[in-house]
Amino acid sequence: MSIPFARTDRLPRLSTIFFHYLSIYLSIYLSIYLSIHLFEMMSASASQRKTLSISEHLELIDDVKVKKLKLAAAAKKYGIGYSTAAKILKKEDDLRSCMQMNGNTNRKRKRQSVHKYVNEALTQWFTQACARGATVTDHVIRQKASQLAVNLEVDFEPSNGWLMRWKQANNVSFKKFHGESTSADHGSANEWVTNVLPQLFRGYDPKDVWNCDETGIFYKAMPSGSLRFAGDEQSNGTKVPIDRLTMLQFTNMDGSEKQGVVVAWRTSQLFTDVMKTLDRKMIAQNRKIILFLDNATCHNLLPGTNLSNIKLSFMPPNTTSLIQPLDEGIIRSFKAYYRRELVRMQIAAIDATPPVPLSEVAKQITVLKAMHMMKRALFMVKPSTIQNCFKKAGFVIESQAEVEEILDENDDDAESYLIYIHTHIYLSIYLSIYLSIYLSIYIYIYPLAQKRQTRCIEKIVYSLFGTSGGLLF
Repeated sequence: MSIPFARTDRLPRLSTIFFHYLSIYLSIYLSIYLSIHLFEMMSASASQRKTLSISEHLELIDDVKVKKLKLAAAAKKYGIGYSTAAKILKKEDDLRSCMQMNGNTNRKRKRQSVHKYVNEALTQWFTQACARGATVTDHVIRQKASQLAVNLEVDFEPSNGWLMRWKQANNVSFKKFHGESTSADHGSANEWVTNVLPQLFRGYDPKDVWNCDETGIFYKAMPSGSLRFAGDEQSNGTKVPIDRLTMLQFTNMDGSEKQGVVVAWRTSQLFTDVMKTLDRKMIAQNRKIILFLDNATCHNLLPGTNLSNIKLSFMPPNTTSLIQPLDEGIIRSFKAYYRRELVRMQIAAIDATPPVPLSEVAKQITVLKAMHMMKRALFMVKPSTIQNCFKKAGFVIESQAEVEEILDENDDDAESYLIYIHTHIYLSIYLSIYLSIYLSIYIYIYPLAQKRQTRCIEKIVYSLFGTSGGLLF
């Protein structure tokens, strides 16, 4: 049997050459398919126009200038073109000034208002008012805008829509007064957190660092209004219940343990009894804990009281609103979960047949029922919330800070490693295409060219690779 265009004495068996050529063709097909697929994916991602917000612009700048990420890698990370990323770097000063002026960094496009001069004057006035600690409401903003329009001789009447757009453009929102941080001693708080606190809980595990505080809750509180359609008549209200309970809450630093005691009066006798109970619990568990609390008079133990496994550490006066973990969001979370319990009761009353009035729902909440609801609400507070509140108050153990720093470094290393892997994958695909074409030419076409005594193979190789010889390394 003879094969056309080839000498039989120099060729292996037909089956061997068949499978040899088949493997070459499959490698070529796979390489071309992968290349086309990757090209389509890159073209599709490039064709999708993506607009970044101001905050994302600043993140990109920080990635390039702080984290030393290459501009091409940053552009790929945020799904934009290289030239777009370069333009963003040139606008860094404008973006930073917008951030400093407390502008809305979630905006993606900057549109000028038809009342530009009134808005600019109002924003400047509002900034100065906030710096002085003034109380500014929506009514004040409207009235001041009208005054500025008259001074600027502009025909302008502030509407609800204009007020909403002005607040969105300047990142302004309503903040309800809470806590006592305005009158707190910031200097003493910073000094205590920096120099005193690390020495106090040195040698304690996070589970043995505790905090306690009292909070009051109106356990029968019901909504003071209701949603209605625009044309409906105003509903008549009822007397708002002011029944109040006080809970003494305990929690440790890692959020693994939470306790609450409902008290009638805040007295030293009651506090001493609670502390003795907690001390006996720690003795049974063979644990020694440190308990941080404020310097309220009711937190003084009765004379002669000795706690063997609890060390009481009082915070500086007038600083607890800044450095007490329970005040940093734990109590707020507890009250939110209690409010959820009330909402469930309201929904059940609305769906009942016949519907139960809101005033009757409040009457159904006894002290015992409220205590069970408070217990469930305290149980629902997440350990992650407690941990974050301790961290926000400055309770960070040195080993914990070191672990977080290591994790940040690992994240940077992982990102660099992914870029390294992607680069080598693309390079290997292109090399496989190159080698497949080269082998197919020299194994299949070259014998045919030798039989016909022509140098066409040299021309093909030269046109493809720019050389008449073999593959150069």
